Amino acid sequence: MLTNPVPNLYLVNNVNFFKTKLLPALPQIPILYWASFSQALKNASAWKTSYTLYDCVDDFPDWEEDEKKWTHIANLIFCTSWPLLKKLKTSFPGKPVLSVPNGCDWDYFSQVTKRPKINTLAELPVSTGPKILYMGAWAPWVDEEILQALGQQILAGQIIVVGPNLREDKPVFPKNVFFLGHQPYKKLWSYLAYADLAILPFKKNRITHSTNPIKIYEYLAAGKAVVSTSLPEVLALKDHIHLADTPADFCRTVLEAYKDCTKQVLSRSAFAKQESWNNRFALAEKSLVKHLPNFKATPLKINLPNYTAVPHELIYGVVNSNYPDTALVNDPLFVGQAATSRYETYLKLKDPTPIPKNFSSVYLELTGVFVGEIARSRLQLSYSYEPWEKEQLTYANKPLRILWRTLLLDTLDNNTFSIEISPIFKPQISLHLSSTANFAFTMSNPQLLFFTP
Repeated sequence: MLTNPVPNLYLVNNVNFFKTKLLPALPQIPILYWASFSQALKNASAWKTSYTLYDCVDDFPDWEEDEKKWTHIANLIFCTSWPLLKKLKTSFPGKPVLSVPNGCDWDYFSQVTKRPKINTLAELPVSTGPKILYMGAWAPWVDEEILQALGQQILAGQIIVVGPNLREDKPVFPKNVFFLGHQPYKKLWSYLAYADLAILPFKKNRITHSTNPIKIYEYLAAGKAVVSTSLPEVLALKDHIHLADTPADFCRTVLEAYKDCTKQVLSRSAFAKQESWNNRFALAEKSLVKHLPNFKATPLKINLPNYTAVPHELIYGVVNSNYPDTALVNDPLFVGQAATSRYETYLKLKDPTPIPKNFSSVYLELTGVFVGEIARSRLQLSYSYEPWEKEQLTYANKPLRILWRTLLLDTLDNNTFSIEISPIFKPQISLHLSSTANFAFTMSNPQLLFFTP
């Protein structure tokens, strides 16, 4: 729940517990609220903040409304790209709007230049052709036509995608295009050590027009030759990378870059060192001291209580008013109303589940995506002590329950629903979720967190 990896840095895994239990125990010191997500700006006052910083990192259309509505509360605005800087300066002419670009963990990625090249990976077949790496989210802004062309035109090569899948479509790719999915950070250097060169095949649209891609700095820190589409922020790096926009040009440029990929390795990495997070921090710190009255960058030693959070998974059962006598054992965790259907979800601990001894509080936690109208809907939390089994749970025979709390989803932190249920908790408790939303939405990862001092 609360880890302290280095002095004066604490990582909080349960925002609600920290806000209600630990924040009041902090000494009376100035607090800087740093938000890189426009929806999070509205929660600044709940943190008893002295200063609010809006760190604008992307130009997602879904963020536009909250950005217009809440940025006025920020004392200072950072922007990671020149298009974002221009936009925010125009929208908020009375505020300090500064450029603080993205960077890279140079110490971590530069180790690739100091280690022998990796010639085989367990996840991939042996290949003697070019190893072409894209490291990042497989998202809608990645140009699938470029990847298809690379696979078709460079038959002896391997096109490797390392990153989470954020797309719903399933394009068909040649057999030499490999999707390895999300990988632990500590393994990323090994994929770069295996690759001959790295690519950034982004489409040109509103989102990519304003992006300052971290992965390019990481590629360069590893000494890799890079081929990218000509995005505005990437053009500034044209002396260190190769540019191409059409699938045909991209294939041709990749083959040209491959011929000389072992040259200028150290010079590419040396350039990326200038773009390290250490240098970005120095720039940010200088800006904070200059623009925020009485802000001091000197760290203060804070001793927070040492709590441990023990998670326990919950099983759930979904009921639907359209199928009153059917047990929906395969449905995801649905809540809300769609047309004439009403979705409700029941949750309970797995049986038997050993409960931690001497816990001081217990929280229900779920994650979901609460945007647009969903974020303005209400979520009802009820409870019951009646037993139920998922295979027999239906809308017609659902347990009787008592309404306990109603919450506006708009007030949640980081798209996480978290609420203390200590006053009503018993090991046999059954929790019930319903919503006034006029559409059904899903939530995930239901669990109880038991906090022990």
